Amino acid sequence: MASSPGYPARFSAPRFSAHVGYLFTELSLPERIAAAGRAGFVAVEHPAPMQIPATRMRELLADAGVAFAQMGLAPGDASRGEKGLAALPDARGRFRDGALAGLDYAAEIGCHMVHPMAGVLPQGTTLEALWPAYLDNLHFVAEEAEKRGLTVLIEPIGPGTLPGYAIARTGDALRAITELGRPNVRMLFDVFHGYREGLDPAAVIAAESRRIAHIHLADEPGRHEPGTGWIDFRAIRQALAAGYGGLLGCEYVPLAGTVDGLTWMSQWTGDGESGDSFGDT
Repeated sequence: MASSPGYPARFSAPRFSAHVGYLFTELSLPERIAAAGRAGFVAVEHPAPMQIPATRMRELLADAGVAFAQMGLAPGDASRGEKGLAALPDARGRFRDGALAGLDYAAEIGCHMVHPMAGVLPQGTTLEALWPAYLDNLHFVAEEAEKRGLTVLIEPIGPGTLPGYAIARTGDALRAITELGRPNVRMLFDVFHGYREGLDPAAVIAAESRRIAHIHLADEPGRHEPGTGWIDFRAIRQALAAGYGGLLGCEYVPLAGTVDGLTWMSQWTGDGESGDSFGDT
């Protein structure tokens, strides 16, 4: 039985995490984890893994030889259109109960990063009005996460992807990180969301690498594999090599089958052992 690989201390050769909410979706969730290991991923991630008991999840990860990179916390009730609860004052109790359960699960399966989604702004409400409640909930989660040795992620998600999401801009995420001032609260930066926000993703990575704990990759248009669209992934790879120390989460919609679409990864890794390949995609 293979052991789960650890995380790199500093970015050298790229290491990829399969977001199994997007990849291998023709399979069941347990089968996706196994498929990710066979495809060469060193980790997997999913916003709602608690549908699988922690004991079983540990077995699946060990059998596949992968780690669990990051998971969601207290996502709310999808049937009510909830996309997280962290910024919603009326959901404070539900959020904290769900967050504690998720933190315990993450610690049990060896997942080092958790993402408490902020939620969709109620109609007629602004982020500024909810900001104190949001920071208070994040402070609570950060304290509890620290007890378990976990990192809390904040991911900005723009209106083109999730209309009305509370943390819609990269600046909002960085502001929260600054105001909280906790070393275990960092950003999950998605280059697709950043590009659609009008930012230069490579410049964000270069400027904020110390505050970024995880990165998601996808191209624009279509949110497909890197190299299929307009985003300058050569510049992104150069920015990563200059100072990023984490995994690269593949959160994209495959143009065809997942496995058939993985050829782009060899252009990032060269022979699979060297991180020196930074040519064009």
